[in-house]
Amino acid sequence: MGLKIRLCLTTILLLSIVPIVEAAWEGPVEVISGIWGSGTEQFGLRSGDSEDTFPLLNVVTPDGKIVITDSVNKKQLVFSIQSNFIKEVQWIVKSREGGRTVYDVPEYSFGPVVGFSADGNISTSSGGKYFLVTPTGQLIRTSTTRPLELGKVNSQRISAGQYKSTITYPGAVYQILADQPVVKYYRDSIKNIYQIETFTETVGEEETTSYKVHKYNKCSKKISTLSMPRSQYEPMPPEAAEHPTWVPVPVMEYGEPLVAPNGEVYAWARTKTQYKILKWTWVDDPNVPTGPDAPTGLTLMPSTTGLYLTWTASPSDPGCVTGYEVVRATSSGGVFSTVATVNAGVIKYNDTTASAGTTYYYKIRAKAGSEYSAYTAAVSGKR
Repeated sequence: MGLKIRLCLTTILLLSIVPIVEAAWEGPVEVISGIWGSGTEQFGLRSGDSEDTFPLLNVVTPDGKIVITDSVNKKQLVFSIQSNFIKEVQWIVKSREGGRTVYDVPEYSFGPVVGFSADGNISTSSGGKYFLVTPTGQLIRTSTTRPLELGKVNSQRISAGQYKSTITYPGAVYQILADQPVVKYYRDSIKNIYQIETFTETVGEEETTSYKVHKYNKCSKKISTLSMPRSQYEPMPPEAAEHPTWVPVPVMEYGEPLVAPNGEVYAWARTKTQYKILKWTWVDDPNVPTGPDAPTGLTLMPSTTGLYLTWTASPSDPGCVTGYEVVRATSSGGVFSTVATVNAGVIKYNDTTASAGTTYYYKIRAKAGSEYSAYTAAVSGKR
């Protein structure tokens, strides 16, 4: 799988095919592309007996940089999200012990990224520890437990093939129902959750790993699923059956998706001659509601001081709901006006401003910040 192998026509045609993704995602767009080699803006490839070594996409930082680790050439490559090359950071030899060279990376050294802090820093995890670092990789603090700011997940099996995962952040709780527990996830800067689903497929004689990205809004509603393109490999030659460590030759191989703080999805891709970073961008649909689920079961009865309303809480409470708005009118088709707003978790209201002998019509809706659910069906009554 040397670098001088000429790319065949079939491979060129496959590279030109844009993988199909679910509605509301645009892409992929090629943001970085380079050839294998050791020069500036080139990427290192080492073919092994059991696996290949090649660059990995580390992180898309909150300040808009794409960082790639090239362990073959012993360097970090830094690009802007606008595809501009910024610089290479060469690894420095720290020591040589027993024929083993230990390197030091002065900046842009990141472990596996698990999330981002609200103040623009990056959380990574390695060896059971969590590290908060600056966008250039400088250590701020270390923790032996997952910081609450990254969310803590608890998953329960509620029926055959269905799990309920509760992800708790300071001031926010997500309730996600899916056919598998949430294991790996990201949260973007406007509090959407992205679940990374990994699954294995067998195509012909090859077993390949594929990915999906499930996007949930801040009210735990599943907005869409991005099905990542499947890797493609050259057919296994007959002699490979005698070599259990035979490494498949990629026509196009895709890596695990990584979510940036702005919600864009990135992934590396490679062929026999090229290394790429691809990007998918979310495009909002104004016709799709993004607010909380509506409350239900609104009832009304006279009280000694007014009209007493009760309802069943929105399924998004607890969660993104910040309160409930009570509206009323004096006719079923009349103009409804707000008479009260109560806090999340409150499922009753006594309207002491209702006049005796007047029939009133009421509706309730949940609110999540500036977003609202649909109204309940109207109920009516009088004192």
